[in-house]
Amino acid sequence: MKKNQYFLLIIIAITMSLGCAETANQRTDPFKVLRSKGLYGGNLSPCLHSFENYSWSNCHGTVTFLNGEKYTGEWDQGKKDGHGTLSRPNGDKYFGEWEEDKKDGQGTLILSNGDKYVGEWEENKKDGQGT
Repeated sequence: MKKNQYFLLIIIAITMSLGCAETANQRTDPFKVLRSKGLYGGNLSPCLHSFENYSWSNCHGTVTFLNGEKYTGEWDQGKKDGHGTLSRPNGDKYFGEWEEDKKDGQGTLILSNGDKYVGEWEENKKDGQGT
């Protein structure tokens, strides 16, 4: 796993422990507390406005979808793109690289039953080396 993947996982864990919670009417910036403490040096700014306009580009933010999935990470042209974490209501979690809304690059999938895949992805499919 690349250093930047560990970094993203650490960012999310620290953010959650610092109490950055979402409310129904307010989108929070999960990186705001980290930036204020000098712990996040990412160059993407928070996504502005609501996600419904599908115009998020070159920013980071959190969206909880109607199906209960929650994505926290980088966005480009309204799509998951860059580093991010997707959590499903059943407990499955993927964290790693995304390209145009698809798992693509290095990533880790942890299933709710404890099974785990760490490795390469291409267009949402396990690819190349992985364990």
